[in-house]
Amino acid sequence: MTILIDYDNLGRLKEMRLINIIEQILERSPVTSSNSQVSNCRLYGGWLYRGYKLTDLASKLSAQIRRDFPQVVQVLGQKIKINRPELATSLICDEGNHFPNTFRTRSNLPPLRLESFPFAHCVDKGQCYLSGVHSFFRRKICGHDQCSVTPDDTFYRTEQKLVDSMIVTDLVHLSMFTKEPVVLVSGDDDMWPGIRYALINHVELIHFIPKSIRRRGNPFRKLRSEHYSLKRL
Repeated sequence: MTILIDYDNLGRLKEMRLINIIEQILERSPVTSSNSQVSNCRLYGGWLYRGYKLTDLASKLSAQIRRDFPQVVQVLGQKIKINRPELATSLICDEGNHFPNTFRTRSNLPPLRLESFPFAHCVDKGQCYLSGVHSFFRRKICGHDQCSVTPDDTFYRTEQKLVDSMIVTDLVHLSMFTKEPVVLVSGDDDMWPGIRYALINHVELIHFIPKSIRRRGNPFRKLRSEHYSLKRL
Protein backbone atom coordinates (compact mmCIF):
# COMPACT_ATOMS: atom_id res chain seq x y z
CA MET A 1 0.00 0.00 0.00
CA THR A 2 1.13 3.51 -0.83
CA ILE A 3 -0.18 6.49 1.18
CA LEU A 4 -0.07 10.04 -0.18
CA ILE A 5 -0.87 12.72 2.41
CA ASP A 6 -1.51 16.37 1.58
CA TYR A 7 -0.24 17.44 5.01
CA ASP A 8 -1.38 21.06 4.93
CA ASN A 9 -4.87 19.78 4.15
CA LEU A 10 -5.15 17.76 7.38
CA GLY A 11 -6.66 20.55 9.48
CA ARG A 12 -7.00 19.59 13.15
CA LEU A 13 -5.34 16.21 12.49
CA LYS A 14 -1.99 18.02 12.32
CA GLU A 15 -2.13 18.27 16.12
CA MET A 16 -1.62 14.50 16.29
CA ARG A 17 1.62 12.55 15.97
CA LEU A 18 2.26 11.27 12.49
CA ILE A 19 2.17 7.63 13.60
CA ASN A 20 -1.35 8.17 15.02
CA ILE A 21 -2.54 9.82 11.80
CA ILE A 22 -1.33 6.84 9.77
CA GLU A 23 -2.95 4.40 12.20
CA GLN A 24 -6.30 6.17 11.77
CA ILE A 25 -5.94 5.94 8.00
CA LEU A 26 -5.20 2.20 8.19
CA GLU A 27 -8.12 1.54 10.52
CA ARG A 28 -10.51 3.09 7.99
CA SER A 29 -9.00 1.56 4.86
CA PRO A 30 -11.04 -1.35 3.47
CA VAL A 31 -7.93 -2.87 1.87
CA THR A 32 -6.06 -3.22 5.16
CA SER A 33 -6.83 -6.90 5.64
CA SER A 34 -5.08 -7.82 2.40
CA ASN A 35 -1.92 -5.75 2.97
CA SER A 36 0.72 -6.33 5.60
CA GLN A 37 2.93 -3.38 4.72
CA VAL A 38 2.81 0.35 3.99
CA SER A 39 5.60 0.31 1.43
CA ASN A 40 5.60 4.04 0.82
CA CYS A 41 4.11 6.99 2.71
CA ARG A 42 4.75 10.43 1.28
CA LEU A 43 3.96 13.72 3.00
CA TYR A 44 3.38 16.69 0.71
CA GLY A 45 3.80 20.30 1.77
CA GLY A 46 5.91 23.41 1.40
CA TRP A 47 8.97 21.87 3.05
CA LEU A 48 11.76 23.96 1.51
CA TYR A 49 12.42 27.71 1.60
CA ARG A 50 15.29 29.95 0.49
CA GLY A 51 16.38 27.21 -1.83
CA TYR A 52 16.71 23.90 0.01
CA LYS A 53 16.39 24.91 3.69
CA LEU A 54 13.86 22.93 5.71
CA THR A 55 11.00 24.88 7.26
CA ASP A 56 10.44 24.55 11.03
CA LEU A 57 7.49 22.22 10.42
CA ALA A 58 9.54 20.07 8.05
CA SER A 59 12.29 19.79 10.68
CA LYS A 60 9.79 18.72 13.36
CA LEU A 61 8.27 16.10 11.08
CA SER A 62 11.71 14.82 10.13
CA ALA A 63 12.51 14.33 13.82
CA GLN A 64 9.25 12.39 14.30
CA ILE A 65 10.00 10.21 11.29
CA ARG A 66 13.49 9.36 12.57
CA ARG A 67 12.13 8.59 16.05
CA ASP A 68 8.96 6.61 15.27
CA PHE A 69 9.67 4.72 12.04
CA PRO A 70 9.86 2.09 10.69
CA GLN A 71 7.07 0.77 12.90
CA VAL A 72 4.90 -2.31 13.21
CA VAL A 73 1.35 -1.53 14.36
CA GLN A 74 -1.64 -3.67 15.22
CA VAL A 75 -4.66 -2.72 13.10
CA LEU A 76 -7.91 -4.70 13.11
CA GLY A 77 -6.11 -7.69 14.58
CA GLN A 78 -3.40 -7.65 11.93
CA LYS A 79 0.24 -6.59 12.20
CA ILE A 80 1.17 -4.02 9.57
CA LYS A 81 4.67 -2.74 8.95
CA ILE A 82 4.94 0.97 8.16
CA ASN A 83 8.16 1.82 6.38
CA ARG A 84 9.76 5.19 7.05
CA PRO A 85 7.62 8.03 5.59
CA GLU A 86 9.28 10.75 3.54
CA LEU A 87 8.79 14.45 3.01
CA ALA A 88 8.03 14.71 -0.71
CA THR A 89 10.44 17.20 -2.25
CA SER A 90 10.76 15.39 -5.58
CA LEU A 91 8.65 13.17 -7.80
CA ILE A 92 8.49 9.42 -7.27
CA CYS A 93 9.74 8.94 -10.82
CA ASP A 94 12.60 11.45 -10.40
CA GLU A 95 13.84 11.14 -6.81
CA GLY A 96 17.22 12.74 -7.45
CA ASN A 97 15.89 16.14 -8.50
CA HIS A 98 14.34 18.15 -5.67
CA PHE A 99 12.09 21.18 -6.11
CA PRO A 100 13.40 24.17 -4.13
CA ASN A 101 11.36 27.02 -2.64
CA THR A 102 8.10 25.13 -2.20
CA PHE A 103 7.38 27.39 0.81
CA ARG A 104 7.35 31.10 0.01
CA THR A 105 6.45 34.40 1.60
CA ARG A 106 4.90 37.19 -0.42
CA SER A 107 4.56 40.79 0.67
CA ASN A 108 2.01 41.83 -1.92
CA LEU A 109 -1.56 41.45 -0.69
CA PRO A 110 -4.37 40.18 -2.87
CA PRO A 111 -6.74 42.88 -4.18
CA LEU A 112 -9.09 44.08 -1.45
CA ARG A 113 -12.36 45.94 -1.72
CA LEU A 114 -13.13 48.50 0.99
CA GLU A 115 -16.55 49.42 2.33
CA SER A 116 -17.29 53.12 2.55
CA PHE A 117 -16.39 54.79 5.82
CA PRO A 118 -17.94 55.06 8.39
CA PHE A 119 -18.84 51.39 8.55
CA ALA A 120 -22.34 50.13 9.18
CA HIS A 121 -23.00 49.26 12.85
CA CYS A 122 -20.04 51.39 14.03
CA VAL A 123 -20.85 52.51 17.59
CA ASP A 124 -18.61 55.61 17.59
CA LYS A 125 -18.27 56.97 14.07
CA GLY A 126 -16.45 60.09 15.28
CA GLN A 127 -13.58 58.18 16.97
CA CYS A 128 -13.55 54.84 15.24
CA TYR A 129 -10.20 53.08 15.67
CA LEU A 130 -10.56 51.61 12.20
CA SER A 131 -10.60 54.98 10.44
CA GLY A 132 -6.81 55.03 10.27
CA VAL A 133 -6.72 51.44 8.98
CA HIS A 134 -9.29 52.31 6.33
CA SER A 135 -7.26 55.33 5.23
CA PHE A 136 -4.06 53.24 5.19
CA PHE A 137 -5.54 50.69 2.79
CA ARG A 138 -7.38 53.27 0.68
CA ARG A 139 -4.38 55.57 0.20
CA LYS A 140 -1.88 52.66 0.29
CA ILE A 141 0.54 54.70 2.38
CA CYS A 142 0.87 55.84 5.98
CA GLY A 143 -1.02 59.01 6.86
CA HIS A 144 2.04 60.67 8.41
CA ASP A 145 3.59 63.24 6.06
CA GLN A 146 7.15 61.94 6.45
CA CYS A 147 6.37 58.21 6.48
CA SER A 148 6.51 56.06 3.34
CA VAL A 149 5.31 52.76 4.85
CA THR A 150 2.81 50.92 2.62
CA PRO A 151 0.55 47.89 3.24
CA ASP A 152 3.10 45.71 1.42
CA ASP A 153 5.68 46.75 4.04
CA THR A 154 3.52 45.65 6.96
CA PHE A 155 1.58 42.55 5.83
CA TYR A 156 2.74 39.35 4.20
CA ARG A 157 1.31 35.93 3.41
CA THR A 158 2.82 32.48 3.08
CA GLU A 159 2.00 29.97 0.39
CA GLN A 160 2.95 26.55 -0.92
CA LYS A 161 3.95 26.11 -4.53
CA LEU A 162 4.17 23.00 -6.73
CA VAL A 163 2.66 20.75 -4.06
CA ASP A 164 -0.67 19.91 -5.71
CA SER A 165 0.93 19.25 -9.08
CA MET A 166 3.47 16.93 -7.42
CA ILE A 167 0.67 14.86 -5.87
CA VAL A 168 -1.23 14.61 -9.16
CA THR A 169 1.95 13.65 -11.04
CA ASP A 170 2.73 10.95 -8.48
CA LEU A 171 -0.84 9.64 -8.75
CA VAL A 172 -0.45 9.36 -12.51
CA HIS A 173 2.90 7.61 -12.14
CA LEU A 174 1.57 5.12 -9.58
CA SER A 175 -1.46 4.36 -11.73
CA MET A 176 0.89 3.33 -14.52
CA PHE A 177 3.54 1.42 -12.61
CA THR A 178 2.08 -0.06 -9.42
CA LYS A 179 -0.36 -2.82 -8.60
CA GLU A 180 -0.66 -1.77 -4.96
CA PRO A 181 -3.69 0.03 -3.51
CA VAL A 182 -3.16 3.79 -3.18
CA VAL A 183 -4.51 5.91 -0.32
CA LEU A 184 -4.88 9.64 -0.94
CA VAL A 185 -5.55 12.03 1.95
CA SER A 186 -6.64 15.42 0.64
CA GLY A 187 -9.77 17.53 0.34
CA ASP A 188 -8.33 19.72 -2.41
CA ASP A 189 -10.31 19.89 -5.65
CA ASP A 190 -7.05 20.01 -7.62
CA MET A 191 -6.60 16.29 -6.91
CA TRP A 192 -9.53 15.21 -9.09
CA PRO A 193 -7.74 15.02 -12.45
CA GLY A 194 -5.15 12.68 -10.91
CA ILE A 195 -7.86 10.64 -9.17
CA ARG A 196 -9.77 10.29 -12.40
CA TYR A 197 -6.67 9.15 -14.30
CA ALA A 198 -5.86 6.57 -11.62
CA LEU A 199 -9.36 5.15 -11.80
CA ILE A 200 -9.23 4.94 -15.59
CA ASN A 201 -6.16 2.75 -15.03
CA HIS A 202 -8.07 0.58 -12.52
CA VAL A 203 -5.98 1.51 -9.49
CA GLU A 204 -7.59 0.57 -6.18
CA LEU A 205 -7.90 4.04 -4.66
CA ILE A 206 -9.09 5.02 -1.19
CA HIS A 207 -9.67 8.76 -0.94
CA PHE A 208 -9.90 10.39 2.50
CA ILE A 209 -11.18 13.94 2.96
CA PRO A 210 -10.39 15.44 6.40
CA LYS A 211 -13.53 16.35 8.34
CA SER A 212 -12.26 19.91 8.84
CA ILE A 213 -12.34 20.47 5.07
CA ARG A 214 -15.64 21.64 3.61
CA ARG A 215 -16.46 19.16 0.92
CA ARG A 216 -17.32 20.95 -2.31
CA GLY A 217 -18.55 17.79 -3.96
CA ASN A 218 -17.11 15.14 -6.18
CA PRO A 219 -17.10 16.30 -9.82
CA PHE A 220 -17.47 12.63 -10.70
CA ARG A 221 -20.11 11.94 -8.05
CA LYS A 222 -22.02 9.79 -10.52
CA LEU A 223 -18.95 7.61 -10.92
CA ARG A 224 -19.53 3.98 -10.03
CA SER A 225 -16.27 2.12 -9.61
CA GLU A 226 -15.39 -0.90 -7.53
CA HIS A 227 -11.86 0.51 -7.39
CA TYR A 228 -12.78 3.75 -5.58
CA SER A 229 -13.77 4.52 -1.99
CA LEU A 230 -14.49 8.02 -0.66
CA LYS A 231 -14.30 8.49 3.10
CA ARG A 232 -14.06 11.14 5.81
CA LEU A 233 -11.09 11.16 8.14
